Amino acid sequence: MAFFLLLLPAAGLLYRKACSAQDTTGHRLLRDTALRAVEVAAQRQAASFSASSPVQLLDSAQLSALGARSVAGAARYFAGVLVKDYGGIGGLKTVSVRSLGAAHTGVLYDGLPLSDAQNGQIDLGRLTTDNLSQLTLYNAQPPDMLQPAAAYSMATVLSLTTRRPAFAKGHSLKGEAALEGGAFGLLQPSATLQYGWSPRGYSTLSAGWQQAEGKYPFTLQNGDSLQKKHRENSDIQALRLEYDTRYRFSDSSETALKAYFYNARRGLPGAVILYNDRSRQRLDDRDFFIQAGWRKRFSPQSRLQVSGKYEASYKRYLDPDFLNSEGHMENRYRQKTYYLSGTWSYRLRPFLTLAYGSDIMANTLDASLPDFVYPTRFTWLNNLAAAFSWQRLDIRANMLGTLTGDRVKTGPQPQTRKVLSPAAALSWQPRERLPLRLRFFYKSIFRMPTFNDLYYTLIGNTRLRPEFTRQYDMGLSWNPQLQGLLSSLAFTADAYYNTVRDKIIAVPRQNLFQWTMLNAGRVHAKGVDAGARLFFRPLHAFRLTLGGHYSFQEARDVTDPSAPEYGQQLPYTPKHSGALQATIQYKPLTLGYNLLFSGSRYRMGDPIDYNRLPAFVTQDLTLTGRLPAGRGGMWELTAAVDNLFNRQYEIVRYYPMPGRSWRLGLHYRF
Repeated sequence: MAFFLLLLPAAGLLYRKACSAQDTTGHRLLRDTALRAVEVAAQRQAASFSASSPVQLLDSAQLSALGARSVAGAARYFAGVLVKDYGGIGGLKTVSVRSLGAAHTGVLYDGLPLSDAQNGQIDLGRLTTDNLSQLTLYNAQPPDMLQPAAAYSMATVLSLTTRRPAFAKGHSLKGEAALEGGAFGLLQPSATLQYGWSPRGYSTLSAGWQQAEGKYPFTLQNGDSLQKKHRENSDIQALRLEYDTRYRFSDSSETALKAYFYNARRGLPGAVILYNDRSRQRLDDRDFFIQAGWRKRFSPQSRLQVSGKYEASYKRYLDPDFLNSEGHMENRYRQKTYYLSGTWSYRLRPFLTLAYGSDIMANTLDASLPDFVYPTRFTWLNNLAAAFSWQRLDIRANMLGTLTGDRVKTGPQPQTRKVLSPAAALSWQPRERLPLRLRFFYKSIFRMPTFNDLYYTLIGNTRLRPEFTRQYDMGLSWNPQLQGLLSSLAFTADAYYNTVRDKIIAVPRQNLFQWTMLNAGRVHAKGVDAGARLFFRPLHAFRLTLGGHYSFQEARDVTDPSAPEYGQQLPYTPKHSGALQATIQYKPLTLGYNLLFSGSRYRMGDPIDYNRLPAFVTQDLTLTGRLPAGRGGMWELTAAVDNLFNRQYEIVRYYPMPGRSWRLGLHYRF
């Protein structure tokens, strides 16, 4: 779309010249002369082609074709990603990339990080795709030089970018309203309003509501007997509000403000063991953040970005069946984050750019736990980055310095830590006309133990050390422009090797109700990620796009050679997984087909048949039709069937996933 917008001024100039020119017969062309329309189609080069580290991207059209309503549902289609899903619409959903663990995946929302110092994992099930223009997964870090130092402090980065409106001439208002319903009591109304209050500024307000009973059927197997059951305590009610505003000043500087609010009440579906599927645990979430940023270009060489953020979250966990003297467990958590960031970049030469970023962050946690220490974590990040580009060679390197420490109100004060974390990446195109690039990256990074790891009553261990990871990656990108029916191909393949030192694990202490956290783990992971996307030239009124990926992961515990689990594959890590997507467009109709495959894997315990989870394949269909409405509006009707063949499967042992389900949606855009 941006390509065609850039062509508009040139097209207007050519049109004016044509109106005053003569045709080949010597007659002057008139302004009302009818010219035969010519359709121009071009495919932009894949973003992953020139990147020095692997980049995977889903734009708004691809997200719509996938039919994924949450970020967790969409992230399943990235190579190397494992989604841990406990079932149910309201169940917790986290991702692990290349076997590094969910706590090593950072989430950026419009450029600034989401924080959760309590457990270190962002629940991607609560983040919707409704208002996203792009979802991107970066191994290592994003390539933008003008970004916060926090973006360099994560092993992998999942970046969410909200939509920016483009207003037609003479118009300053755009909007969208949608209503979606489906199986298991699903109801999801949403609305977005975009207002251009100035030629230089706009504001966007987006709201969504979700509710569902979540009582989906599943088959329970006990020995040789099969029994039909319904999932219990899987309901949810959630409200989301987002507000964005941007303004570009005459001096080319730009300011942005974003506010986000999420409030949910949900049931936490429990494990289904033998004939017991009872669960009455409840979780209430209330999350709010406000962030602002300012960018300024002082010269063609110098740029500055300053941003800040305040984030507050509240969680209430209730277990009415917990066996204690009170007859139940009720915990309340209040977490706050204060964040300030500044980054400056300067282009010393056309081929060399330097950047320096500094972030200051403070996290606090208040919990209704006995003998709680009320921790506060202070973190100061300083990052120096360099980018060298010469002809077909691109080299990027950075050094991140981290100073972090906790302060507690009671008990001994934890140790302050200082760590230097280097990273380097290289991308090279051997020949100018050869659509092939080779790449390599190395990154060393660490993560601090979470507040729960350190301070949870009867479980935490204040002597825990950080987890240190090292990542090595070697890959290639091939993006040829082809002749014939296939117009272009985007292919990537990467081989990687990751190590995790001082991995934090939970082990029983006195009994199954008292555990402790230890630095007792070492993990070595190696694998291959390969993906391709094929773009076909239009055939009559048909347009076809195919894409898919395959992942091989071998992640083994190498902690103790004398231990029985030494050399075993990590729990819930399939060696083989993959996905396939196909989109067929015929005039106003678009049909999307999605396939997701996961190989067999083992839960925690010995690798025996009893602990083995079988491989599974799920297939989804999405059909979308568009009809024009008055005054430039558009109606869109969507029908989707998930898990088309009603496959019964589990991602986590004893947590059955939904079988076949359906959704219908009606959208109106103006």
